[in-house]
Parts: sequence; structure tokens; C-alpha cells
Amino acid sequence: MPRLQPFPRWQLAQRIACCYSLLVLPALCAAQHQPLLPADLDNKVVKVDVKAATLETMVALLAKQLNVSIYVDDTPHHAPIDFMIETTVRKALNRIADAYDYEWKLTKSGAITMVKRFQDPAEFPQTEPAEWQQTAKDALRLIGETEHDFSGASDGRILQGFVSNVTFEQAIALLSGQRLTGRMLEERPLSYLREYMYLKALASTVGVWGALGEILQQMSGNALQWHTELDGSDLAASVKEKREQKLLHTLLVVNTDKAGVKQSYPLATVTIVLVDDSEKNPKKPLDSPDTSPGEKP
Repeated sequence: MPRLQPFPRWQLAQRIACCYSLLVLPALCAAQHQPLLPADLDNKVVKVDVKAATLETMVALLAKQLNVSIYVDDTPHHAPIDFMIETTVRKALNRIADAYDYEWKLTKSGAITMVKRFQDPAEFPQTEPAEWQQTAKDALRLIGETEHDFSGASDGRILQGFVSNVTFEQAIALLSGQRLTGRMLEERPLSYLREYMYLKALASTVGVWGALGEILQQMSGNALQWHTELDGSDLAASVKEKREQKLLHTLLVVNTDKAGVKQSYPLATVTIVLVDDSEKNPKKPLDSPDTSPGEKP
């Protein structure tokens, strides 16, 4: 029977800095599988009737029935769930993903990937403050914080170096509003231009990681605070639509420095409208069969 092989958690740096590398997932099992076509999601039917099933069990059953490779991010913390499903592949995947707090996708190669969507706080990745601090340091080291001046103080010097090293004809062309491409420049002025563009592209990223590093260093004296207020920008719309005004929720990190000055840093801000739709959209039991027109009950 194929076994679930989780890959390591995405690290904090990958979440915040938007890594430019591809995450490669290990195959569920060594057996050769056939690629699943987009049309198969609605044409093929899967049938599962199990009690107290883990995600590993459900993935193994689907992989066997569909003869397809399934890749899974980590393992869920949810308790085993009863499933009785006889429906299309798409609806079955939706039911399973919702049950275990995952989202799924059919890849171009015809495999299925399942990654955590973290709607359940119990599924949030756990990290230690020391790990966070090291991640911030590593991010700044990879960007080259010590090798480059991201403060903006050297911008004038770099641009002056660029202008001083272009040819007279190129300088006249620039002054007259003409465009120069990189291929027209010699290596020395091009190096100044590259440095300037690098600083401008990553200055904000360095600022974010630097601020995070400072917060983490003060972690022992920090506290979290949840602030709620009415969203003023939603007042006109709420009156027009005859509904409750949106609430603006902000998660803050509050710190008191050595001088006794209290500072706060917003971590996240969300707007929420509380609507009771339980009567209009009652939740469907997970173990009830999905009976849509044309499908077996």
C-alpha cells in the first residue's frame, strides 16, 4: 500500500520573502502512475466507504482507485473522520480537502498536490523564537545587507559613477531624452547601473526583515494585543447596503523599550462582517453521501 511521505514545512522566509525557487514534492509511492486529465475530474467516479480514516488512508485509497500520483504537504492534526463517498473526483477531493483543512490542485503533469491552507489555527506551523531570529539573519545575509548600502545614502554616488563612466555621446543622448539599452554600455557604467537597480529592488525587503529581526530580539518583552474598531471607510457602503458596518481587526505586537517608551507594530489587519447564515446554508455531515443529479445515492 502506498504510504504518505510528507515534505518539510515551508519556512518563514519562504512565506514572507516570496522565494523564487520551486518547491519539489516527493512522490507518494514508487509505482508508476498515469497522469490525470482535467476532464477526468468530472468524468471519473470514486467510491469510498471507510470509518475513522486519516488523510493518509484517504490519499492511499484515491491513489489506488485513480492510479495517480498524489503529493501531500505534511500531515494534518485532525482526528480521523468517517467517509462515505460515491461521486466525481473533483467533489471527492473537495470533500477530503475541506475535512482536513487542505486545498488541492491538478498539476500540468497530471498529478494531484495537496497543501495546507491554514484556516484552522491548530494547523499553524510551530517555530521557536531562535529559529525566527536565525531566519531573519539568513534572509539579510542572502540579500547582502553588509555588502550593499540599502539606506539610500549612496544613491547619488552610484548615479554619479554611472554618469562619469558613460561615453560623451551616450551622455548627450541621455540629456536629449534618448534611450540607452544595457547592450550599449561598457562594463563599468553597467556595473553602477546594476548596483543601483539592485538596491532599489530590495531596499523594502531589507527593511521588512530588519524590522522583524529587531522585534524578535525584543521578543522576551513583547506582548500581543488584538485591537478592534469600526472600519470608517465602510460607513457609506454599509448604510447604502443596510448591513452592519465592517469591523477592522488589527493584531499588534506591543513592546516597552529600556527607556519605558511603549511601541506597537501591526502584524496583520483584516476586515470582517459578521453574518449569521447558518439557516440559509446548514453544514452538511461529512459522512453523508453526495447526491447530485445523475449520480448514485
